[in-house]
Amino acid sequence: MITPDPGTGTLSVHRLVQAVSRTPDPDDPHRAPESISRARRQAAGLLHAFIPTESDWDDQDHWRNAAYHWRLARPHAEALIELSDPAHDTTAIADLLHRAAALWFRDSGPIDDHARTYLRRAAQAYERTLGPDHPKTLTCSRGPVDLYYPPIREIKSEMDKLAQSLGEDVASHSRKTLGDKYRDGGDLERAVLTYEAVLACWERVFGKHPETLTCRNDLADAYVAAGDLSRAIALYESTLADYEQEAGPDTTRYLATRHGLAMAWRLAGNLDQAIAMYEATLADAMRKLGPDYFRTQNCQSGLAYAYRTRETLNRPTGH
Repeated sequence: MITPDPGTGTLSVHRLVQAVSRTPDPDDPHRAPESISRARRQAAGLLHAFIPTESDWDDQDHWRNAAYHWRLARPHAEALIELSDPAHDTTAIADLLHRAAALWFRDSGPIDDHARTYLRRAAQAYERTLGPDHPKTLTCSRGPVDLYYPPIREIKSEMDKLAQSLGEDVASHSRKTLGDKYRDGGDLERAVLTYEAVLACWERVFGKHPETLTCRNDLADAYVAAGDLSRAIALYESTLADYEQEAGPDTTRYLATRHGLAMAWRLAGNLDQAIAMYEATLADAMRKLGPDYFRTQNCQSGLAYAYRTRETLNRPTGH
């Protein structure tokens, strides 16, 4: 019923034992309702402590360890959340929901419905347990965009102050963050206009600096999201050329730009070009970042989709 795994130091518990153990029974001294609730809080706290933070994930020296911990913890976090009653979520469960939602956004982007559901549920639990004005409640209530960036009004306020005191060139860094926020919130028209303004400023002030190339890549991503594939492809191609000349090809941002170009080609129907770019980018990502990094996995998914699309188009139609 309980089997240890010496190789991993973990335990495998039979599903029936699991089901009985988590079901409260007032007549069983080992399954009193408060004991079950306390065990859930402890489990949620342990998982929350085990799951990596965003800073762990972004650290070049620690992301592999963070990815490993997330892969181990994710099924347990999902199971605990699924088996908990949303109407009685504790603060510990809300903390777990919030942390897990941030990493789901990392994997899938702010439009992921699974992550949105977890974030809304965390906000509701925080409001019930901590009150509507608690910082945790307010952070979750703002929505997925604000997991990574401060609120729009704060960015605009900072940008206006910088522009007045130090000039528009300095304020453009806050404007770039504002463009990121518009993009992640789905306001693509404003995102594109903001990125274009920032890019014009940075190209004038910094030239082909790595930050300028990053902004060009983000603008190309926004063009793709808005369906303007011809402008996206042209911008990706010129950015790749400048990366090779200025920053060098062996960077994660260079790989991201290649992946973006492959995606744009795929969406535009240039499947052979897209597949060749996906394959080359995946090989380099596997070598540089490893199979567990999110960019590597995104490239694998894109390549698989391109293969399926080409196979479907080339399949003979029946009569």
